[in-house]
Amino acid sequence: MPSQYTKKYPNGRHQTLACQFCQKSFTVPNRTVRRGDGQYCSAQCRHDAQRTSIEIVCECCGQSFNVRPSEIKKGVRYCSWQCRKIGMRGENHPGWKADAIRDCYRGPNWKETRQSALERDGHKCVKCGNLSRLVVHHIVPWDETQDNRLDNLMTLCIACHMRIHSEMRKENA
Repeated sequence: MPSQYTKKYPNGRHQTLACQFCQKSFTVPNRTVRRGDGQYCSAQCRHDAQRTSIEIVCECCGQSFNVRPSEIKKGVRYCSWQCRKIGMRGENHPGWKADAIRDCYRGPNWKETRQSALERDGHKCVKCGNLSRLVVHHIVPWDETQDNRLDNLMTLCIACHMRIHSEMRKENA
């Protein structure tokens, strides 16, 4: 009866791989491959591969620039921080949602109504009295009623606001 090791590794304790830089075959222990190494046949090939640069085009300004392969894996797409700042706005941002502007909209005069609610509540959380990081919360959710009347609004700190929404999710589940 074969041992557990033979079942797990039918080819033995080593694997034969091709170097990602020079394409030369080399043998490497299985444990090395398991931990993510074993891509290069020597330290020199690893060094040369990491120092090799590839020319790509900036998605913002169209200018060519050189990057290392590791930076391409990380998703580098811009030649500078200025281009990245411009290129990552709006629809190009990975967190962009098509309805993001509509989702944030709280009706006409929202800024004035929000300010009135803050003043009414003395610029402090009505639950705990905290004076910092305040938000104006809709008692009956905006999505259901589109109601910005002052009697439907209350001032909360972020912690109390998150607690209320957490309780609402538990009730609805």
